[in-house]
Amino acid sequence: MVFTETHKEGYFDRLKKAIGGVVIGLVLFLASFWLLWWNEGNSLNTIASIDEFKDTYVAIPTDKVDPQNEKKPIYTAGKAVTYDILQDSIFPISMNAMQFSRKVEMYQWEEHEHKRKKETVSGKKTTYQYTYQGVWSETYHDSNKFKDPEYKGKNPPMPIQSDTIYATNIELGAFNISSLKKSIQNNEHYAIPLESYETWRKDLKSQYIFENGGLYRPFYKREAITEKNNSDKKISVQDHEDLPISAIPAEAEIGDIRITFFFTPPQQDVTIIGEQSGNTFTQYLATPGKLVGHLSIGIVPADIMIKTEKDAAILVKWFCRLGGFIMMWLGLFLILQPLAMIVSFIPFLKDIIASGIGIATALIAIMLSSTTIAIAWLRFRPLYAVVAVFLIIFLSSIIRNRANKARQQKENI
Repeated sequence: MVFTETHKEGYFDRLKKAIGGVVIGLVLFLASFWLLWWNEGNSLNTIASIDEFKDTYVAIPTDKVDPQNEKKPIYTAGKAVTYDILQDSIFPISMNAMQFSRKVEMYQWEEHEHKRKKETVSGKKTTYQYTYQGVWSETYHDSNKFKDPEYKGKNPPMPIQSDTIYATNIELGAFNISSLKKSIQNNEHYAIPLESYETWRKDLKSQYIFENGGLYRPFYKREAITEKNNSDKKISVQDHEDLPISAIPAEAEIGDIRITFFFTPPQQDVTIIGEQSGNTFTQYLATPGKLVGHLSIGIVPADIMIKTEKDAAILVKWFCRLGGFIMMWLGLFLILQPLAMIVSFIPFLKDIIASGIGIATALIAIMLSSTTIAIAWLRFRPLYAVVAVFLIIFLSSIIRNRANKARQQKENI
């Protein structure tokens, strides 16, 4: 079934909206200059910080804490170990692990919006079509916000949520790296042993079907569950008739729950670059003012770790350059959009002007963003900027000389 809504905008409504867009466009246009300028300085300082780390880091062993390396940039690698036993807050599952995750998905309705626009002489008509599909999702879709009245309130609340718990004491030789626990992710699927499931309390076994090492809970067996976190909290769910569970339904029904578990083994090879701080590690604050450091799973050579940092910095630089250009282009387009709206009652003329504005603003944005980056280089990289200017002048002179020679040859002919 498809639910349809239609919205109409008159000529003057669209013109007012376009004029209001000028303010947004002006903000985007001005902000783009700041982003492009800041990005060049930030990128330069980040790369310089990584280069400083590369030139000064010390490779240290993990079997002892040497006070002489305090606050120094370091590289180290070894086997991280935890002896913590992690206990799920709802189910009687516990294990020695770096982290333990419970993934909860509910079969529920998901709304899809399809938009179709049609412009007329008097204004614009927008038609919205909404369709609904049953999906397994870890994210709850609030059906009270659905457009179709027939689907409003059809998704029951999720009785339990996904959760991840972490070990609080992780050792790397003589070092404690518990503060880096969220970086140690190497998840593997955990299958509940059938013999373990058979020993569970009767109330849990009566609610959940054992499914390939995971759990399945049909909607008709919903009951209130107490989730033990910091305090006992009653989760409000809808009660249903007390029917026995014997098998997984052939087809999922709205409100069905399935649960899978994942864990990171208690021993993991890790590599760290950063700064030694007591008996742990933090990011290294370099002289240019940027932080350098991260943890990787596995034994990774120092040059690869440093290259990873530098590649990430370069990626951020180009994303910011692209973002600055798009902000400038969109800002200019919004500023000039009222020109297209003024003549929107003449369809062919409106399309011509809109296309012209799009092309013109793109060209202007390319020119201004390039100029901003070039000026920033003069500020942050004067030597490179001077070389670039001389190179541009040199190439321009070559092009001009060749053009003059070609013109003289034509005149001689």
